[in-house]
Amino acid sequence: MTLSYLHSIPMFAFFLCIILLIILFFEWPTLMPVPTGKFFLISLIYPIMPFFLLMHLTYRFYYDSIWLPLYPFIIAWSADTFGYLVGKNWGRHKMCPTLSPGKSWEGFAGSFFGVMIANLLVIPKITAAPFNQFNSLWAIMGRQNGWLLFGALSLLQTILAFLGGAFISKLKRLSGQKDSGIILPGHGGFLDRFDSVLSTVILVWFIAMAASI
Repeated sequence: MTLSYLHSIPMFAFFLCIILLIILFFEWPTLMPVPTGKFFLISLIYPIMPFFLLMHLTYRFYYDSIWLPLYPFIIAWSADTFGYLVGKNWGRHKMCPTLSPGKSWEGFAGSFFGVMIANLLVIPKITAAPFNQFNSLWAIMGRQNGWLLFGALSLLQTILAFLGGAFISKLKRLSGQKDSGIILPGHGGFLDRFDSVLSTVILVWFIAMAASI
């Protein structure tokens, strides 16, 4: 085990802390500009709590499986990427125009497909329970109700990724903002890139914690 590998845990946690501070001090106040009790309560639930869940996954499971702390990022960004590509090219039927006008059912199907592909590639690499029961595609296929559980997990992750993006989209429209920030040129703010991650990490954390009890 190299020294750089030992340092990677605090560095990853430090990276998450920096992003959280940027969101809290530069992006979040533009979406919820009135510092009321409701503002602070929502801030504790989102985005602070999901970031702490990410940090806990890092410290708790990094040495068991480096893939588990990265898993929420891979799932969320797969959903965003496939959903965007499919929705942009074939999106015709809007899911809920009042909540998120840019989202379509075709894009949602693309997100679901992307999440399934990501799960097929990543879950066999995770050595922490309960994911270690599926150490290959054949293990998923051979397990009783394996495909049903796999599909249900992928669908739930896709729904959470959608809700995370839709929640931030709603806040941006209410506050009259096009992007959550301008820190990432061409990509808006960090919150625009992390909204789906912060919603999917909750499910990953609960699954990992339930299996470790």
